[in-house]
Amino acid sequence: MASTITVWLPAADSAELMGGLPEGMAADVWTGGEQLPDSSGEVEVLVMPFGVPRSRLAVLATLPRLRLIQLMSAGAERVIPYLPAGVTLCNARGAPDAAVAEWIVAVILAQVRGLPAFLAAQQRGAWEFAEVPSLAGQTVLIVGYGSIGEATERVLTPFGVTVERVARHSRPGVAGVDDLPVMLPRADVVVLLVPVTPATVVLADARFLGLMRDGALDRKGTNRTHVTR
Repeated sequence: MASTITVWLPAADSAELMGGLPEGMAADVWTGGEQLPDSSGEVEVLVMPFGVPRSRLAVLATLPRLRLIQLMSAGAERVIPYLPAGVTLCNARGAPDAAVAEWIVAVILAQVRGLPAFLAAQQRGAWEFAEVPSLAGQTVLIVGYGSIGEATERVLTPFGVTVERVARHSRPGVAGVDDLPVMLPRADVVVLLVPVTPATVVLADARFLGLMRDGALDRKGTNRTHVTR
């Protein structure tokens, strides 16, 4: 008789949301807290919860039968340093594309159309008129043109923007990272969608920002930079 495979899921209703588990699998729940389920000596598959702090990822090395970790995010850089030898790590490339693309476009629209300033004025009970530009006609440069970049372009296209694309290596329709010095000066909005690596954490340095035009918008994670000189 085949043995049962134990999988840890991130929430009590995860199995139900997935339509149940395949035959031969048993579920336990680990939400990322310090208290581990009693099945810690048996778990073979872990679906990693969101928001597990780095300090807690060391627990992965204490699970003797662990052989596969499934992330719910595309990025894997937080987990890789704690990945035990012989354990397969799978990311969720493609799954968050639509949600992330919608967030990116929502923030671009909010910043270009000046919504934070209008909201602050509203909260003060003040009427402050200001002329703001339209997103239509602007050039959006997507740096790190993978599946999220493709989804972002699809959401941006109806707004009448020109989208330019950069990836690590050039391919038809997509420039290489070496072309950034030529492309940055003509971009009104720059979206960074690169993985976190030693090379990319220093990508948006002073030279990068210095090549952007005055008033351009740089979107990286949750930080906003208006480049003005």
